[in-house]
Amino acid sequence: MLNEPDTLDGHRAYEKKTHAIRVGGKNWQVLPDEVLDFCWNGGLDTPCSLCFEEFDIAVTPPVRTARLYRAPCIDSELERQLPSLEVLNTHLECIRKKGVKFFPISHAWHTPVADAYASRVANLGAASIIIDQPLDILLSLSATKRFDRDIQIWHDYISIPQWQDRFRGTSILPQIFRIFQLGKTALLQMDQELNLHALEAGNPKELTKLLSARWFTRLWPVVELNMCEDALIMNRGNKVSTCPLRSLVRSVAMLSSTIGMTIPSWVQSSISTTCLGHVYDIIATQGSRWYRDRFIAACAILEPSRYPSLLPQLPADAAEACLWLSKRSLERGDFSPLLLRPPTGETMHRKSGGMTVAWLKGHMRMEAKMWDLGPQIYPSTVVPRILGDTVAMDLHLVGSIVKSRNEHRDIYDISCHTCDETTTCPIDFWKEPGESAQLYHIPGLAYRDSGPDCIGLVIEEERAIGRSRFTDPSCHCKTLVLIRLA
Repeated sequence: MLNEPDTLDGHRAYEKKTHAIRVGGKNWQVLPDEVLDFCWNGGLDTPCSLCFEEFDIAVTPPVRTARLYRAPCIDSELERQLPSLEVLNTHLECIRKKGVKFFPISHAWHTPVADAYASRVANLGAASIIIDQPLDILLSLSATKRFDRDIQIWHDYISIPQWQDRFRGTSILPQIFRIFQLGKTALLQMDQELNLHALEAGNPKELTKLLSARWFTRLWPVVELNMCEDALIMNRGNKVSTCPLRSLVRSVAMLSSTIGMTIPSWVQSSISTTCLGHVYDIIATQGSRWYRDRFIAACAILEPSRYPSLLPQLPADAAEACLWLSKRSLERGDFSPLLLRPPTGETMHRKSGGMTVAWLKGHMRMEAKMWDLGPQIYPSTVVPRILGDTVAMDLHLVGSIVKSRNEHRDIYDISCHTCDETTTCPIDFWKEPGESAQLYHIPGLAYRDSGPDCIGLVIEEERAIGRSRFTDPSCHCKTLVLIRLA
């Protein structure tokens, strides 16, 4: 049963423990077995807290924040009660115009909450967590001098009606990422009891503990952190670091060479890249519920300003989403989809009509170091053209692959067809080359971990079978050839 308190004394006794929630100027006592239905369906819906207008969900969903509500003290019993959770719904534009400060919370989900979300079946563990988590955070933050007593947070346990179809899945993601952009500074909730003072003092053990947190293994935190200007670490006891995350990990890494762990690049600085391959390296090992989520995340990282309009175009099938994003990247001058190493065990993408797309990689799985060339430094002077599912491009023919000069280092001789000059370079093959294999130079293209203007692609029978990051042709023939990859 859902109960609105008695208006005479502001409270009443309940047979079971209830959760106190204030929304729309009313105080509610919600029974545990009805908390999820109340919070994740329509129980928290109200007009905008600032302009008092209704929301047009199709245009912009509400930014639902939470703060503490302290009831006026009437008697000694109420004086001993903890503040309750107050929920506010506000237009994103109203928050922007009024300069309302709030902190978005980025965190890894608890299993009971994830189960309730996926099954749409309530469980008492989830009911307790979705109220207690934001309430405990607010109580801890408001008790310090660093944060206002009326501090507001955005926490997806309470801030998204998770059981409403229009907010489920990917439909709400553009709004979530806008919220992290608007909040500017996120609070990263860790599930460990970190010693923040020791961490900020440069203790390598605490940094190792931090980097092994579950938060760092998930996909969406990568995007959420990338949308913010920076973030503060919050440990399991809801204590907050004084030093922003990126400044902290950079300084600690410089102080100690004994960490024994690699600090992910996306933690040290924001991701600014136009290279799909580089994004694959970042997200390949991050955990997600659905494989298609990886292409949603990649899209948000590559084109953060256009992401909301691009998401509806992303196919529902994961392999087709991979193909769509890869073709879009190629059309933007990004050659990385063709230069990716194929992951172990991945077969050619076969479309519903039976046609295959041999050049596509990452449509079944991703793995670490599929890319391993870093971000793009200089774009190519040529741009691939997409003809259906075929890629056409004008590349410089370096020549035929003659032989391997050193079987352990993959060094090959390439013979120019025009002048017979020999070019020597390392080649990374993912398929054994045959007699018709040719090395082509992609003019102008360079990555962080390649030579300048030195990227080469090995093609045989309209299939990319290898790449070179140090292709420096010995001659100047530069025969331009139209290449097609099916």
